[in-house]
Amino acid sequence: MADKLANETLAAILAYHLAVPDAEFACSGARKSPFASNTRFSASHLLLVNKRWLCVATPLLYETVVIRTNAQARVLAAALKRDPGLSRFIRKLRFEGGYCNFAAKIVQAAPNVTDFAIALDFWPEDNVVPLCDVLSKSIKPQRLIIACFDFYKPNKNHSAMEMVLAQCIQDWTCMHTVALAGKILERQGVLWDALTTALHVQTIELSPTDYPVRAKILSALAEQSSAKTIRVGWSKASYRHTGLYMFRSVEDDLSHEANAKVQWAQPPQLTALPSSEDIPPSRDASWTPMRTASAALRSTIWTKIFLHLLEFQRMAEKVSWEERGYNADLFRDSQVKCMLVCKEWMDTMLPLASRDVTLRSAGALVAFQRALAKNSIAPHVRSLQLSSIGSDRPPEDVRPELIDIISQLHHLHGYRDGVFFGLDSSELAILAHTAGTSLASLEVTLHKTPSYQFPAFPALRKLRVSMPLANSPGAFETSSPDSDLLPALEELELYSMAPGSPFIDFLATLSLPLLRTFVIGRGVADDLRLRPFYTAHGASLTSWRREYVTEKSLHDVLTLCPNIRILRLSSGGKIPTPDMFALEVPQTALEEIWFPQIDCIKNNHYDKKAEMDQWYALADALDKTTYPSLKMVVIPWFDLWPATPHELGRSPMPAFSKYLADRGIQLVDCEKVAWKPRLRARGGPL
Repeated sequence: MADKLANETLAAILAYHLAVPDAEFACSGARKSPFASNTRFSASHLLLVNKRWLCVATPLLYETVVIRTNAQARVLAAALKRDPGLSRFIRKLRFEGGYCNFAAKIVQAAPNVTDFAIALDFWPEDNVVPLCDVLSKSIKPQRLIIACFDFYKPNKNHSAMEMVLAQCIQDWTCMHTVALAGKILERQGVLWDALTTALHVQTIELSPTDYPVRAKILSALAEQSSAKTIRVGWSKASYRHTGLYMFRSVEDDLSHEANAKVQWAQPPQLTALPSSEDIPPSRDASWTPMRTASAALRSTIWTKIFLHLLEFQRMAEKVSWEERGYNADLFRDSQVKCMLVCKEWMDTMLPLASRDVTLRSAGALVAFQRALAKNSIAPHVRSLQLSSIGSDRPPEDVRPELIDIISQLHHLHGYRDGVFFGLDSSELAILAHTAGTSLASLEVTLHKTPSYQFPAFPALRKLRVSMPLANSPGAFETSSPDSDLLPALEELELYSMAPGSPFIDFLATLSLPLLRTFVIGRGVADDLRLRPFYTAHGASLTSWRREYVTEKSLHDVLTLCPNIRILRLSSGGKIPTPDMFALEVPQTALEEIWFPQIDCIKNNHYDKKAEMDQWYALADALDKTTYPSLKMVVIPWFDLWPATPHELGRSPMPAFSKYLADRGIQLVDCEKVAWKPRLRARGGPL
């Protein structure tokens, strides 16, 4: 069918796949270049479909050019020399390095560039002189983007390019917009002087970095520059809550000129939320939208729409507080607005909105208890979460209301109490009596009592228990003579347990035939008696994770849990020692190990050689005679693999990956992506 489409239609379709988002092209202050991640799809593959697609897609492909390696610069310079007509298609050009003569040749061959971006993260061995010599005279862009990413390395290349860019800002009189990383302004160097003296620059855009630019800098920029608009990449709410201006208004810290010029970024999640203008409340509660349709059809349509709204809100609530403006109620307002439209919407939305209930204050808990008394919504509640209950009022003040709520939720699937609340033995018994046959997930803090009679939860699949040191129960008892309290339990997590906690001994007496995952989180004492638990249930475990792992705890797992396939370790910033994995009897089931992040990759000041020697020694301990089934080692970090030739020359990870591969073990990052040797170090072929 594609051969029947007009070229204009085909171009519109291909442009969707070939276009580079402007937000990525203009990125100037992120922690990492948006083009540094590995891509699984190359847009240039579309040119290989047939000759017609090649002719239609070539202008679209060259419209935005991003150069990140010497090889890319060399190939593009050669292509433009062989076919000079390609240069007229280049509108946006971005360099993330110096690239010797190749960058200069590209700039000289591309006179139609309207947007030019360059990253100042140069290495000392880069050669930016050729580009500096021709940049000011070769192109006349309308927008200049000056990027600066994770590190800020002032060197001779950096200083030379800053001087040239400052001169370009003065010479490019057709340029009306300059976008740059906020951290560049903090230095108030030559670029500051150029921005504040260039009369033709109308807009200055500041990209967000680790923290917003100080109010003092913003005010000085607004007063000294002729720009009419200063767009900042952070919202007013996040700026107010950086810690510098927590108890005062942002407007009070900015000058009059800055308040007039600064345009704050709007959180993108807010634009899709219904507002009071979008859905005005109806004056007639009996008004029925789509009255001509049948009641069943209306119910089906509104249910699907409201479910989509609730799903969006669940995703939106994961947004950081800065992007939400610290308004926890913002994403729940639309539910109320929908219910105020008419009675039919109220009857449809109320059961749906009651499925997942999160109570963030003692007042909300009391209000929900009253709502249960007025409306028949208890059968619809599937999960109940107490978030920060007790932080605004003592928990004992609302404990009767909580007991009343729990006693009504007979179809509850998930329960999670707050950090400040917790349940005692009688309250947990009420929960088991009310929702024991339906409850599948329970995250609970156990309160201090002389003895704790743990009830039966026949449907429970996940149990997370916390027992703060001050609240540790004295003893545990079973309410079932055959210890069959948790027959369906698959995942067990323990947090904040004191030495000698009786809960572990209690778990060892239970029958847990389906237990597969065991997690030991923060706050669990190192000398917690786990051997009886492993002796009783170790044969059924297949996944194990622990924070701050010790040699003894790891040995116990590897020897007493013969069917462990996945091991997740966090050693508190320390590299696991080879002795931790030295076993007398082979562990034949282990297939996957998650190690802590490697500090020498995250921090350049670490002694890479000394640290990598420890990792190589650890790799030697993972021999096939002891771990014959081990296939994968995971280091959970997004930036594990080098993304540029510079990083490749300094990163020890490709060599370490090969070292493990020679032993039949694959090294992957947090997304389980292995190293793909696409790059070569400086001087080698691509």
